[in-house]
Amino acid sequence: MKNLFFLLFFGLISYKSQYSKLNENSNCLDTYSSQVLAEGLIKFEKELEKKYSGLKKEKQYIVFLKDFIDKKLPPSFFQNPDLKSINKKIKKLNIWVYNKDSDDFKIEEIRLDESEPEESGEFLSLNKSFQSCLIQKISNKGIKNFLTLKIKVPDINPFLSVKFIRDGINEKDLENKQNRLAIALGVYYEFGINL
Repeated sequence: MKNLFFLLFFGLISYKSQYSKLNENSNCLDTYSSQVLAEGLIKFEKELEKKYSGLKKEKQYIVFLKDFIDKKLPPSFFQNPDLKSINKKIKKLNIWVYNKDSDDFKIEEIRLDESEPEESGEFLSLNKSFQSCLIQKISNKGIKNFLTLKIKVPDINPFLSVKFIRDGINEKDLENKQNRLAIALGVYYEFGINL
């Protein structure tokens, strides 16, 4: 019984310290939001572990980014039923904003049957204030450029914008939890929410 209490006590302290580390590093969020994002990061990293088992965590991120850019990840990877609960919690956080697809930066759609193209839809993206705050906490220039670009052009092709991260990141950069959080939110969760 003492051993069980000991394990639960240290497990709880460890879990809380992950939340507080994320919150104290970011200063962008309230405590609840930091806890939800810490949980989301843990669950995302478990998905990476399942998909890329045998690789170090940092290498898993690099391979994930490459697979994302090369469009090798099926929609089911982003819509895992096991993550439905955390996806809902993350989506409800006050870090998102609805954007409308613009026709700027897009190639005009030409229909051979002369029908009208579908109207642009709305999509969720990280809001500017949260992204700006996150940029201040990020140590990697590629991730900073990725977030800055997403602020300026929210409806940019995600496969194109992620190249900023992949081309400027190494395993050492991914030891930083804020860098990993930016990738989890800006790539995995944002893309999955909009599918």
